[in-house]
Amino acid sequence: MKKICIVITNRSSWGRYMAVCKAIDEHPELYLQLVVAGGALNLDIPYEVDYRLNCLVDGDNGEAMVLTTSTLMNQLVPVFSKLKPDIVYIHGDRFEMLGVAMAANYMGIKIAHAEGGEDTGCIDDNIRNCITELASIHLPVTWEAYWSVMDARQHGTVMTNRANVHMVGSPALDLLKDLPPRKIQGDYVVVLVHPNTTVDEDIGELIKALEHVKETVIWVNPNFDAGAKKMLKEIHKTNYEFVKDLAPQEFYSLLKHCKCLIGNTSSGIKEGAFLGVPYICIGKRQEGREIGINTVMVDYKYEDIVAVYNHIKPCDPDTKFGDGNSGVRIAEVLAGDVYG
Repeated sequence: MKKICIVITNRSSWGRYMAVCKAIDEHPELYLQLVVAGGALNLDIPYEVDYRLNCLVDGDNGEAMVLTTSTLMNQLVPVFSKLKPDIVYIHGDRFEMLGVAMAANYMGIKIAHAEGGEDTGCIDDNIRNCITELASIHLPVTWEAYWSVMDARQHGTVMTNRANVHMVGSPALDLLKDLPPRKIQGDYVVVLVHPNTTVDEDIGELIKALEHVKETVIWVNPNFDAGAKKMLKEIHKTNYEFVKDLAPQEFYSLLKHCKCLIGNTSSGIKEGAFLGVPYICIGKRQEGREIGINTVMVDYKYEDIVAVYNHIKPCDPDTKFGDGNSGVRIAEVLAGDVYG
């Protein structure tokens, strides 16, 4: 039986891991190992957690991100030595995940990487591509990302271990199949904007633009990347409804029934497309990312955001990023089954 270890470091990432954990747990040839750390330390998970690691270094800058990553990497050495996983499964491009990948790589543990081959135009690309270089099993979300991983040269570096590449779709979409039918148009707008750790963007431009929104505005808590504390201070000066620590299903239900999403989160691109939710994606954080019919890219400028909002229209659901069955596909790949 293969032991698959998953390290979860951020509360908002749990929605992307849920379907994979379920599929691994139910697969007769796989055994699930879980390590919860950092911003996800107290996350309530319906599976046995092997270790909880307190690695989050308080701070609102790049130095704190470096220290968090290095602290996690150091703590994973005895954990991986004890658990002896056959594969470490990593999703996406969170900065802490590079530490997970480095620890696994130096300790001779195979890495399976989901969401490789994508392009966002910010520092996340560097993290994602480094993990892809270290991985031996690749699980891209779209065919465009698949061919990016298969390409011998990506962003100027030669990729290795390109034979084991499987287009599986986004496992986050697996959670969306059973949500209640979407209303024709919601009476509220959801805002979810994360700090851009590459380019300084003025959240005041967004706050000013939201004054033109006629519907209720519900602001969702950002990721705790460098700059989050500064951003939260500005958000809390407003009178908008603010929510945090939402469970994945709660967030997706909130998203599904809104008039539109405004922000810079990849959830708007992938989950938003699957749900048919119009998405106004602002700034440089997702620049260069593959998008669906629901997403409009706009500069981080007050007048541009308002112009797009005034012309937002309902859109149809789009399965460009997956069909809601990715978790089982990923488990099959990890177990060694053939999936084309």
